Amino acid sequence: MQFKRTLVGAMGALIAACSFAVSPDGSNGYAVPDNSRSKAVPISNWSPAAFKSQQTQTTGERSKAATDLAAVFRPLTPCRLIDTRAGQISAVGNIGGTIIASPGTRRPVNLTGQCGIPNIGNVAGLSLSFAVFNSTPNNGGSLSFTAPGAPATGFNIVHSIGLQWNSTSAAVVTGGTGGDFDVVSSGSTVDLIVDVNGYYQELGDLDVGTQQLDITGTTTGDLFELSNSGASGSTLSTSATGTNGRALQIYAGRFSVGGANIVGGSGTVYVHEVTAASINATCPARTNLNHPMLNGNPNAVILVTPLNNTVGPNPNANVTAENVTVARNACTALNNWRLFFNSGNATVGNRYAIMIINNN
Repeated sequence: MQFKRTLVGAMGALIAACSFAVSPDGSNGYAVPDNSRSKAVPISNWSPAAFKSQQTQTTGERSKAATDLAAVFRPLTPCRLIDTRAGQISAVGNIGGTIIASPGTRRPVNLTGQCGIPNIGNVAGLSLSFAVFNSTPNNGGSLSFTAPGAPATGFNIVHSIGLQWNSTSAAVVTGGTGGDFDVVSSGSTVDLIVDVNGYYQELGDLDVGTQQLDITGTTTGDLFELSNSGASGSTLSTSATGTNGRALQIYAGRFSVGGANIVGGSGTVYVHEVTAASINATCPARTNLNHPMLNGNPNAVILVTPLNNTVGPNPNANVTAENVTVARNACTALNNWRLFFNSGNATVGNRYAIMIINNN
């Protein structure tokens, strides 16, 4: 899943979302009391800002509101992600040395799973604390964090003229796989130091790792409701890749399918009632299943349960579902399904619950 978001659209929105240091006294983010470029910048924890979409998505997904509630914060041990100063160690290494001051200078940051950030497509944002050393303090300038390749329509930090160190903490919204982002510089020659203490994970593709995700409640309605009105795709898709794992387990509850008691219905579960029209005179031990999900589908997998009928002898005689795969069988159309009775003939009025397991 690709997320294409930019961090900010205007200075006012940015200031409302983040707190910026206006002096290098370490009051917000980093303790950098002197103007030495080689000064040690400690890694310290901070409270992450609320995840905010500064710009709505227009990529076919539902537009996000100003505050995106469909994301959860995943804390990490504070980690030095980037340090462009010569000889300094950081997770992604030196990303090109000093970020050269020229309009639109861009440096891509490929996280590749660094600092515990998973290299998956549901990282919607990073909680970053960053410091900038401006080696050309007579020039003002700015830095912008953007999705990879996205234009810098706003900025994250402004370099005041005469100030060499500047620092802040912010939740940086990104748009690349695994949280990858670009840094766009203008106006000054700077070094960049970035720490990360967590990431925001989209709930649309939630990865719980080795944790068990429990969803509980006391509601008398549906605790978890799924729907899919599209022409294709599954409402719910499950898989279990571990040894003896279960794709779906229902405990102390029942598996319920709406409309399951409808005679002649077109749903996944329905009731087939034997009628005279469903029995071919030359095949009295068979009753044809005329169902849109079965007709012409030789790969279907179905379950059959005889219901407690009272019509005719032995209504619960052993019954088998079979698919006709040869055209010479005149009792049933090619690749259609029918019930075959191992003992006796099909009896008009008897009913059988049919469940279609697979419709590939």
